[in-house]
Amino acid sequence: QTATKPNDDDDEPPLVNFADIITPHKATISAMKDAIRQHGITPDMLYATAADIMATASQMPPPIIASCFDDAHLLMPGVCSLSAPSKSGKSTLALHLAYAVATGGNVFGSTRYQAQRGHAVYFDLENFAPVTGSRMEKMFTTPPPNHHHIDSGRWNTLLGVGAEQHVDRWGVMQWYITDALRRWPHTRLMILDNVIQFQPKTQRYETPRDAEERYLRWLVGVGDMYPNLCIMI
Repeated sequence: QTATKPNDDDDEPPLVNFADIITPHKATISAMKDAIRQHGITPDMLYATAADIMATASQMPPPIIASCFDDAHLLMPGVCSLSAPSKSGKSTLALHLAYAVATGGNVFGSTRYQAQRGHAVYFDLENFAPVTGSRMEKMFTTPPPNHHHIDSGRWNTLLGVGAEQHVDRWGVMQWYITDALRRWPHTRLMILDNVIQFQPKTQRYETPRDAEERYLRWLVGVGDMYPNLCIMI
């Protein structure tokens, strides 16, 4: 509910009645206030100034694939999603990005973007090796040495081992990701193609959205441990 003053003074914000918003959650708000006090958290710790934020600019990690002309970089460290309709070229684009990172070269032969050289790990969980192999043969003249590929055959082999140990697909993926990063700690790009193949099962009293948030939080945690890594789903 909002109530506006009769005059049209742009400097005065509209008066907002928060009663309808806060009342249903009054107990939750009160509990949070008590917890904040108990932890010794002050308002200065909860709110930052523009100067505070600008002072953190030097902590920004370098881009994985940088723009050579401006700050519109193509890939930054962290977790990102590549989404598009089926058969629209997502895997082909991902292979190009992996090749650029594995070789430290440009993307699509253009001088606009330059990749930071490092290891690229590609989880190709839908295609068998010959399918992707023929595609890569048409795209690249020489195989990049820092490209590591997990095709669906190898993925299904590990799924079989996981099934014997009563481990679900997401548990197998967690093992595979951690093992790859131990082998190649300087991995710059890890591509998980695609999410349907490793989505975790919902646990008791958990909704599908809860399960999705669970694996995303885990991936974000991995990104925090490897600040120069981009995980693309």
